[in-house]
Amino acid sequence: MAGLPATDFESLGARLWLLTRRAPGLVAMLLMALAGLGVSIYLTTVHYQGVAPVCSTTGLIDCARVTSSSFSVLPGPGKIPITIPGMVWFVVSGGMALVALLAISLLGASGAAAPVLAEKGVSHLSFLNVGPGGSATLIRLASGTAVLLDGGPDGPALEGALAGQLPFWQHTLDLVVLTDHRAGAIRGLDDAATHVRITQAADAGTLRPTREYLAWRDAMTHAGAAYTQIREGDQLRLDDTSTLTVLAPPQTLYLQRQGATSASDDLILRLDTPGLRVLFLGAADAFALDALAGSGESLSADVVELALVPGEALDLTGALGDVLRLAHPRLVVVCDAPIAPDSATARRRVHGETWTSDGDAATALGALIYRTSEAGTISLSGDANGWSLGG
Repeated sequence: MAGLPATDFESLGARLWLLTRRAPGLVAMLLMALAGLGVSIYLTTVHYQGVAPVCSTTGLIDCARVTSSSFSVLPGPGKIPITIPGMVWFVVSGGMALVALLAISLLGASGAAAPVLAEKGVSHLSFLNVGPGGSATLIRLASGTAVLLDGGPDGPALEGALAGQLPFWQHTLDLVVLTDHRAGAIRGLDDAATHVRITQAADAGTLRPTREYLAWRDAMTHAGAAYTQIREGDQLRLDDTSTLTVLAPPQTLYLQRQGATSASDDLILRLDTPGLRVLFLGAADAFALDALAGSGESLSADVVELALVPGEALDLTGALGDVLRLAHPRLVVVCDAPIAPDSATARRRVHGETWTSDGDAATALGALIYRTSEAGTISLSGDANGWSLGG
């Protein structure tokens, strides 16, 4: 599951295109500097050779005046053509633009901290801030395996978030998992498939394929990713020491009746890696969470990830509270549910209340609670000896 070699033309092209999208002004500045440098070199050559430039010399545009007017040389002895200082300016401005572009390429978008060079034996888990209306989670194992869970609602936002986490030479995701079939989980992945190589893709399938879901499957097919359908009891081995275990949905998906909804068939996953166990609940509904709480499955976890609409309170009185108490985590990460914040569904879930703090829930659970909508991207790093926030 190695990444693409640095000389791979497709990866280089994708990287340049991504860089152009992130900093179009700097790219334009560099291109104009190169063009200006070329023109300055040509006009300097024409000046010293004493020949007319190859362009119009009559009418409104008279290129010959560029090399023959009193303003074409610097004041003083030597008759140094003004194009030489022009060359210096274009070299300096183009060089500044190039340095800035290289810095953006290395540091990622929006001033994100530079992805640290791979530390031997250290793995990383990042709950990415990809804007309202969806979430994405990146797992980078010490072995080099890179896994992405969901993609958020926006391609450029996901690209920027990944650029802030992945080493600049890495252009491959070994596994992409779609846990929710709504647009807020899918659209970022559709776009990412055009910029990075995806080795394997997985989801739980669906009884009612939507246009968004079919677009996801089509994007993975065009990306050349091997597709796997996963459901309860299945396990994805990420490397020699790490696994993703599927806790839900069941092998036979729920029919949307008697309390079940489309979110009842969302994937619920457990990551087991040296020193850390993470429970990914996502935006699974109360029906699925109630079934999980009563399944008899061990839900203990160091970290629990869940998804709420921005402004929605963390309610511990229902099935979600039951699962969290069974998990007894040290850290709860609240990501954005794949629901448009201004939608009627979002307004119903917020109930017109203004969320102020998770303090009461944190006290009840004895855990730290962070929201990506408030804290931005939340990262952990560690190994078999322990994990910590940051990195």
